[in-house]
Amino acid sequence: MKKKLLILLFCCVFCAICIFCVWLLSDVKWTEINSRKAEEKLQQFFPKLQALGAEYPNDVQIQLGIAVLYERLHPLSVSADEQYRKVLAIDPNNRPAWANLVRRYCNWYIGNRKSAFDQLKRMVDIARKRNEEEIEILSSSSFYRWFDDAPDIVEKGRPYGRHEGKPISYGMIIRDFDAAHKHIAKKLDEEIPSVLDIINKGQSADPENSLYDYLRARLYFELDKQDKALEQIENAAKKKQLNYYKIERTATRAKVLEKINYPRRWRHLISPNFIFVMSLRSSIWRNRLYELGQSYEEQGDFEKSKRMYELGLVLSEQIRHEPRPYFTGYNQGLADYIQKFATERINQLNEKINTKNSP
Repeated sequence: MKKKLLILLFCCVFCAICIFCVWLLSDVKWTEINSRKAEEKLQQFFPKLQALGAEYPNDVQIQLGIAVLYERLHPLSVSADEQYRKVLAIDPNNRPAWANLVRRYCNWYIGNRKSAFDQLKRMVDIARKRNEEEIEILSSSSFYRWFDDAPDIVEKGRPYGRHEGKPISYGMIIRDFDAAHKHIAKKLDEEIPSVLDIINKGQSADPENSLYDYLRARLYFELDKQDKALEQIENAAKKKQLNYYKIERTATRAKVLEKINYPRRWRHLISPNFIFVMSLRSSIWRNRLYELGQSYEEQGDFEKSKRMYELGLVLSEQIRHEPRPYFTGYNQGLADYIQKFATERINQLNEKINTKNSP
């Protein structure tokens, strides 16, 4: 009898699990439950997001939550930046809005700069491998926009497509590769004041947040202005707080998803886009402070080398204590990694400094 009851209990538990799985997978396959599919599903709720924004035009939390979700609607022609500016129109000193608007603007500029130079280098390398002295850019290429106002650099290329016997468009020919590089650099440099201006505005609303110093440092590193970049990292090291406002982003996102009745079982898959700390690992630590520490050590400047690792230690503590809505192993793991490596290097450098200074 006891054995039969155990079998019956097992069957009941098994059936309950099956029913739960059927509910969970009611309109999707198991392999489709991931963030990408959740974000695709969110696109269907875009009209509701617009309607919600119109219904609560002066609600800061609602407008901020919509901006956070707009960051996930990549295929649609919506602007999270414009939405963050709506938040700032309501509350000019809203720190989460400033932090994310400035972060996005800096990332856009730096990414745009890298992409432009990398694309030109790729095209030039291919031309040289083919022993060609020119590159041709199609009018349909995104690279075309960099030279549509440079008649002294480009020449009219071949016609492409025909309509009623006439070419639809022409490509452009570039023969002076150095002039092309300088032209792109000039156009990009013209945008630097606006990037620095938005960083300064964000920092004025949140002066104790080291986020803006790190963003400014990253910009200066990209501009090959190492001394200015290190000055900004020194400024960041004086501040205890590094805040990307994950708590506020998560809370407002959840509020908006509730308002538009987005399916509950999908909500945890809509990532709030917590990538800033990940970018610090490469843009500030790995590719900058770490490499500079090695370089100074090779040059015999142990004090400067040590300072690079000390700044890395400060960064690790700021990452460790970054305010966040829940424990994230990535933050802790990255902080531990930087701390362990930097501490080891500092101890080794102290020995070299003592040996160097000993009589």
